Order: sequence, then structure tokens, then C-alpha cells
Amino acid sequence: MRLLLRFLFIFLAVETCAYGQTEPSVLNLKIKLRKNRATIGQFLEDIESSGILLTYSPQQIKLNKEVSLTSRHATTGQILQELFKDDDIEIKLLDHKILLVAKKRFSAIYGIVRQQYTGEVIADANVWIKDTKVRSTTNSYGFYSIDIEPGAYELYVSHIGSESKTFALQVDRSAFRKDVELGSADLTLATVEIKPDSATKNLAVKKPEQIDLVLTRQLPSAIGEKDIFGALQTLPGVVGATTNSVNLLVRGGTADQNLIIIDEVPVYNLNHFNGFFSIINSEILKSADFYSGNFPAKYTGRLSSVLDIRTREGNMSDFHGQTSVGFFHFSSTLEGPVIKNKSSFIVSMRRSWIDLLEKRSYEKFGQEVEYTNFTDLNIKTSYILNRNNRLYLTGYYGRDHYSRMFNIDQESVIEKTNWGNRLLAIRWNNILSPKLYQNTTFTASRYQNSLYTELDFNNLVPRMLISTITDYGIKTDFSFYLKQNLKINYGVGGNLNLFELPYLLSRTRALNTTAYIETETSIGQEIKLVTGVNYANTIVSGRIFHSLQPRVSVLKELGSKHSIIGSFAKMTQALHQITMFGIPSPYEIRIPSSSATPPEKSYIFSLTYRYAPAQGTNFAVQLYQKYAYHLLRLKPGQQMLFGFLAKDAFDRFLNGSGISKGIEFSYKKSYSWLDAQISYALASSRLKFNGLNSGNSFPADYNSKHTLSVVANTQITSKLSLSALFAFASGQQVTLPAILYKNLDETLGIESLEDNYSYRLKDINNYQLPNEYRLDVGAKYLKLLKKGRQRIFSVGANGLMSNLRPAYPYMSANTAIGRIQIEGLGKDGILPYFSFGYKF
Repeated sequence: MRLLLRFLFIFLAVETCAYGQTEPSVLNLKIKLRKNRATIGQFLEDIESSGILLTYSPQQIKLNKEVSLTSRHATTGQILQELFKDDDIEIKLLDHKILLVAKKRFSAIYGIVRQQYTGEVIADANVWIKDTKVRSTTNSYGFYSIDIEPGAYELYVSHIGSESKTFALQVDRSAFRKDVELGSADLTLATVEIKPDSATKNLAVKKPEQIDLVLTRQLPSAIGEKDIFGALQTLPGVVGATTNSVNLLVRGGTADQNLIIIDEVPVYNLNHFNGFFSIINSEILKSADFYSGNFPAKYTGRLSSVLDIRTREGNMSDFHGQTSVGFFHFSSTLEGPVIKNKSSFIVSMRRSWIDLLEKRSYEKFGQEVEYTNFTDLNIKTSYILNRNNRLYLTGYYGRDHYSRMFNIDQESVIEKTNWGNRLLAIRWNNILSPKLYQNTTFTASRYQNSLYTELDFNNLVPRMLISTITDYGIKTDFSFYLKQNLKINYGVGGNLNLFELPYLLSRTRALNTTAYIETETSIGQEIKLVTGVNYANTIVSGRIFHSLQPRVSVLKELGSKHSIIGSFAKMTQALHQITMFGIPSPYEIRIPSSSATPPEKSYIFSLTYRYAPAQGTNFAVQLYQKYAYHLLRLKPGQQMLFGFLAKDAFDRFLNGSGISKGIEFSYKKSYSWLDAQISYALASSRLKFNGLNSGNSFPADYNSKHTLSVVANTQITSKLSLSALFAFASGQQVTLPAILYKNLDETLGIESLEDNYSYRLKDINNYQLPNEYRLDVGAKYLKLLKKGRQRIFSVGANGLMSNLRPAYPYMSANTAIGRIQIEGLGKDGILPYFSFGYKF
């Protein structure tokens, strides 16, 4: 390193000396002019008469402009600088000649892109100057800014699902604001389609995998619920924790390693019906960005993925509504203006109703019954303060209730589980200048789960267990469009986590702060470079955990059809999630980092090749490798609730590492009558913990070597569409005893209440469950009524052809044959669905 620095110093010194001995001598030459006052043209002729060569274009210089000099006797450089101090003329040297070149002056064209009629801002709209390579995209709040030389141009604006528009502009040297409204055929159908946009191919360096919520053809979904997580699981490398589960496992990571954000608010649990539905109501979705690598610098706090969701703001012109009823739930949405073209609202409510039948069955027949229900409510309003300022208020309330009622000794016994989220966000958008945009957000998020039982466990476990995490945060983000090929994103933020932990676990808190900066630039026309760094720290019980997280991604265009993207990201997670009973949420608690549980971290490398031979056709292959450290796992025989185990709850964990790697393929093709998508991933994920498996690595719990999904959508008529989804995944890894033998009591013929067999484990996750697959089909019929109203009928079936793993597999011993068997609960068969919707 020292040798390299010395070489650079010598090189710069030599170059500086050479520059001082040659080219500056012309500008340093002293000359004497004939007059103190004359036109610029006369002064230039006077300079040339001194033997100095000048090169310039008469069209770029005001030769007839009269100027006065402070002195007739000065160096050539001083005289020229005084002549052009009020003009945009650059003085350059070339082969002892002085070049007088007009400086390029740029003007900023900026504004907001919105939906026509509704007034909703449009993120990721494409904005460019026709017949040039000057282009940009809108940010999450519809803002864009581009630099262009003064002149006459055509501004072209487009977005998936919206009409494109072209505007003639006459740009002078002052900043020019142009707000744009794009019309759309239908703004109320919000289902998910993963689709490339050729117009942004060369701009997508930060988003190698992006999900757009557009007006799409339908995708078969769990019992008719149009959930974004069903579409996410058609991406390579993304699977569900269980069949029809909204808990995502991304590239071998666990569900808690995914950062879910709704309108800037972090969500700590997104389950309804214990994972069968999500809290994301598809009727109010506007956009969603998904990252499984190549993370922008503003995101931190999770290891595997980020899902950034934006909800609709409500129609500012007219009132619209929607109601739908399905097998399991009904929903209703209403939106409209509070003050026309200035303020809007949207309210959406969902409620399951199957529990009403279950409870009635118990009351009538007195048999054991389990029933569950959920309710959620979304509210959002926006207000345009003025042309440059806008306020948003987002609120969410959701609650699940599960009850099990049964009889013991002719007495009714009840067990209950409740869980739910509360979210609040207040956002302020501000255009500070034609090139600087600011967003400030205040957030509050609360998740609580509780368990209650009337059974008596001899006071080992209390009858009521409650776990709560509350988050209060504030952050501000800036987008600075410094010049045409350079954009800077930066921001700061902080949040306070409050933990209420169940039974013998103390309450605690954690203060988190973060700051980031990121630059987006172009090197020529073929290379796009994004570099950034995120600094985060967490303060818990007086101890500070620091984390510096660099990010870099490079896109290289190989002609008009091919491109390569390479990226690296370091991610840190200071929040840990522990399942209470080894089954999926909501039975989990969250704990902050400590000396025994330091923040988890990962290093993710990826290389992507893309090929887009024609409009509507896209092929991509991606290689990735992810290293993870400080992963947590409960020690054998330990768990989080009982105090008679490890005295300190934070001493009940093992600290380990993991490595995930794989190759992912995706192919998408759109015809006039058919959209098809194929995704495949070959992956491996292994873990290593000291004290487990003799210190050797073992397959991760959710390691899935092969995953495949095939999606097809076809429009039969203008009213009828059909869709199909086939999904395949390798079987889940589980641990089975390597040796099964009889106990001594059984051998001696002594009666015993204990299990007559003993087990000996050899390797962790040494057995793979059978591979699973399923075929889902669906149909949708749309009937148009008067005044733009619609009736929508959806029918279909999940698992039409299937071999699904159980939601909760467990081991049992067949004492008759002395063998271990894998059994399970919650293995679905064919599940038909039907829903009816009405829109106005």
C-alpha cells in the first residue's frame, strides 16, 4: 500500500511539473493591450497580434459586447478571465493554443407523475427526452428530475398499466416544472404480476428483482384470496414455510430474516389464520418492491430480503367502492375525496366468518371444536398542502382469535390464542428545490400475542402468557439529483423498541439509529454504478453494537438485449425471533441483541445475466452466495419459557454460522393471448453450530434443493380468463433417530408407563421428507354493468393434483414393527374456492 501511495504521489508530481512547464506558460505570458475599453472582438484581435493563437466559434461569443478592463498590462489568462467573467465561456489549452469554448448550461426539468382522475402518485414511472439518452424514473413518491441543455424537446412519460404521454417543451436556462397525469383503463383491480419493463431495462441496476402491482391477469390463490405472497413464491429461491403459508423463506433464510414494510412502517408479524392469509389487503395495494439481494443502502435490519409495500391513497375526484365475499371471509373498500382534488381517503375492512358456523356447531352438539377468526381495518388519507408539500396518514388494526373448546370430566375447558398488529405512519413529502426531494416519516408499530389456557400444569406454566414488541420511529430521506448522471440518496433515522417478554423474562428496550448515503451514477452509456453505505447501531442495557454495511452494484449493458449485474451487500439484524413451541407464528417472541446474542450479519454476493430479445420476452439467470454469522439456535433441551432450565434466558442459545448458495433461472413470455412464466432454483443451505452435530455442518431446516414454478394466464374472451399454477419443491429436512431399541423394562417384561423404546440421534436434519408438488387452477368472469360498475366471479381449486407436506410434521414410533414414522397435521387436499365481487 505504501509503495502504491508513493507511486501515485510521484506520478502526480511529475504531471504537475510537466503541466507547469508547458501549457500554463501561454496563459502566464504577459501582454500589453492598446485600450482599456473596447469590444470583446477587438480585444481578441489585440491578443492575437501579440503572437498568441486563439481558437473559438464566433457564434458562441458575444464579439460586439463592450467591456472595460482594470489594466491593459496583465497575463493572457488574467485578461481572458476578466473578458468572460459574465459569460459562460471556458478557457482551455491545446498544443499551445487557447480554446474558447461555450460552457454547457443545463436546466432542471422536474415534477410529479400522478394517475389521472385519482391523483395518486406513480412510483417507477419512466421519464425521458425523446431522441436522447437523457432519462430517469420517478421515486417512491412520484418525483423526477432530469438535466437538459436549453432547447426544444419532447418529454415522454410512461408506466406499466398506464397510458403513455408525450409533451413538447421549450426549455430555457431556468428550472422548468412539468407535472404529468397518466390515465388508466381501470385502477381498482390490484392483483400481482411479475413483468419486465423494457423501458427501464438499463435503469434497473438497484432492482434485479422487482414486483409491480399492475392491472393483471389473475393468479390461482389460496381459497380465492388474492395475496401478494402467493405471487412472491413464484420467484426462484422463494418458498413458503408450509403449504399455502405467507411466511417466506428466501434463499435458505428463516421467515424472521425478511423485512416487511407497509408505508414505511415495519411489520413484525403478517399472519392471519396462522399463515393462511396475510395482513396485506390486496384491494388497497399500489406497489411493492422485493429485494433478495442487491439491497439499496437505506434498508437495514434483516438478513435475507426486503418487501417494501405502498398502499393506495384514495381517489381525489370520485367515490368508488368494492365488496367481495368468499368461502372464508368478506371484505369491503370505500374511497373518495375529502376535498376534491386536494384531499382523499380510503377505508378497507376484512372479516372472516367461518368461525360463526364453528361456534354454532359447538353450542348445538357440545363436541370438541376449534374455531378461529380475524378482523383487520386499513385507513389512509392524504392532503395536498400546496404544490410542494403533501401529508399522508396511514393506519392499520388487525386481530386474530383462536379458541379450542372441549370437555373434561363433563366440564367445558377453553384454550385461547390472540395476536394482532397496530400500525401508524405520518408522512410529509416536500420538494425543497428542482433537484432535492425530502420525505419525513413518523411511525408506530405494535405486535402482541397471548396464550391462555384453563388447564392446570402444576404451576409450571402460567395460564396467561403475553409477548409484545412496540416500535416508535422517525426518519427522513433525501433524493438529490446533483446532475444528469449523478443522483445521491441519503437519510437518517432512529427507532425505539420496547419488549414485553413472557414469564420470567424481563422487560427491556433497545434504541436503534441509522444513517446512509448512496450514489447512482453512469460511466458512459453502458455502465451504471450504485455505491452506498449504511451505518447502524443498537444500544441495549448500556452496550452499543455498531455496524457498517457497504453496498455496491454494477450494471453493464452488452448491446440492446443483454446485460450483466454484479452486486455485494452486507446486512445486519439486531432483532432475534424465537419460536416458543417449535411451530410457526404467532407462537414466537422477539428479543434484542446482547453479549450472548450479538447482532446477526450476512454477506451476499450475486451475479445476474439478463436477456431480453423482444418486447414481452425476458430470460434471467442469477448466481448467489450468502454467508451468515451469529445465527441463534436454542441449545438442546432448552426453551424460552421454563425457569428451571438455564437461569439466564440469554444463556439458552447457541451461536452459529450458515452458508447458502445457488443458481436461479426465470423465463417470461407474453403473447397476445397468453402470459407464461417459469422459475427454477437449484440451491443449498447449511448451518454450523458448536455443540451441535459434533461441530459439523448440517442442512438448514428449510433447505430446499430444487424449486420450480410454472404460471400460465390466458384471456379466453374479454370477460373470461383462466389461470394455472404448478409448483414443485424438494422435501423439507427433519431429524430422525439413527438407532431405535427397546428399553430395559420392555426387555425384562416389566410393565412401565414410559415409552418402551429409546432413541439415539446421529446427525441433525438427516432425513428428507418426500418432495411436494401441487397444481392450482382458477377462472375469472367479469361482467360490466352500467355506469362503470362490475361484477366479478372467481372459481378455482387449490391442490387439484398434489403431494403436500404437512404443516406440522412429527415423529412417532410404531411399537408393533419397531420403526419410526413421520406423521403430520394440516396436510391439505383439494380445496375449492369461490368468490363474488361487486365494484362501483
